[in-house]
Amino acid sequence: MQLLYINEHLSCLNYEGGSSPTIEIKNILKRKLWKTEAQVAKIIFITKGAIKISFGDIEEEIQQGKIILIPPATKLKILAKEDTCITIFRLRVQIRLCDRYSLEQLLRDENINTVKKQNFLDINPIMSGYINMLNTCIIGQLRCIYFFEIKIKELFFLLRAYYSKRKLLCFFYPLLSQDTRFSDLILRNYNKIKTVKDLADLTHYSISGFEKRFKRVFGISPFKWLKQQKAKNIYHEINCSGKTFKEISLEYDFNSPAHLNNFCKINFGDTPGNIRKLNNIST
Repeated sequence: MQLLYINEHLSCLNYEGGSSPTIEIKNILKRKLWKTEAQVAKIIFITKGAIKISFGDIEEEIQQGKIILIPPATKLKILAKEDTCITIFRLRVQIRLCDRYSLEQLLRDENINTVKKQNFLDINPIMSGYINMLNTCIIGQLRCIYFFEIKIKELFFLLRAYYSKRKLLCFFYPLLSQDTRFSDLILRNYNKIKTVKDLADLTHYSISGFEKRFKRVFGISPFKWLKQQKAKNIYHEINCSGKTFKEISLEYDFNSPAHLNNFCKINFGDTPGNIRKLNNIST
């Protein structure tokens, strides 16, 4: 069915026609790469094809019919194993499953220690109908920012209504804490800073106050957590980028590639050269 009065839509200030719209359909040809850095959390539907996806310390081959969560401030690489179509949701607002049920309540309703943490969900029949209709509208040029806001709210209502709390806890685990506003601020900004003091300044806390709140929310000290994130990002760069080890060393403030070499041996049990070789990426 054709969109009526299309010129009125295209000329409207609320029409999202830029390079990073709130919701976007992306086609990736077989054997082609798509790389991006997620400044905000993303939910990605694989509606056609198959991909190999890499982000942080996760590397998986996934067929169509899956939903993927990408945390904010994450470097992402997707290699299409077949001609592939994905729908990307950029979550620029606070995530709420519905007005009466927050993400934090998943932690209270389910035992996190007995849950397998993973970033994937199956597209069930209800969600399939939702994404097919949405994609039809987008392809037909219906791209109003307010329409997208409504569709994101609908997405979370459907997740709340048709997926178990246990599955949602597994899916949203990378974003979850008892203090989502604080954790979201950290997740969005940690890659822009270098020290615990920088993070404390960002949140307007003293260092001691910040460390107490951080440990209460994340369960470990901010220093250890930042070191873990640095390790994940470096591992991703080695496996998924064409950067030289000298370039990676400079980007992550090592004095030399030799210091990067030592860091990798300590954290990954091998040299960056061997890690890259195992993943068939030449230096």
